[in-house]
Amino acid sequence: MNYEFISTAESHYKAKMDEAAFTMRLYMKSAVGIGEHAQVFDEFRNALESFQQARDHFNLVQELKADVVKSQQAEGESQEAEESGDEG
Repeated sequence: MNYEFISTAESHYKAKMDEAAFTMRLYMKSAVGIGEHAQVFDEFRNALESFQQARDHFNLVQELKADVVKSQQAEGESQEAEESGDEG
C-alpha cells in the first residue's frame, strides 16, 4: 500500500476529529450564538458522533500504518539476509 494514501487518510480523519471537537467546544461555550436553539443538543450529539466515527477511522488508519511499517521492515530484513547469504 502506498504510504501517501495512508498519510492522506490520516490527515483527513485528524481534520474531521478537530472539526468535530471544535464544534462541540463551540456549543458548550457559546450555544447562545446558534440560530436554532432547540436543536443545540442534537447538533452537539451529531458532532460527538462525527468525532467518534472520525476517531475510529483514524485509529484504523494508524493500525494500517503500523502494519505497513512492519511489512517494510520485514522486507528490508529479508533482503539484508539474502545479501549477506550471497556473500558467504
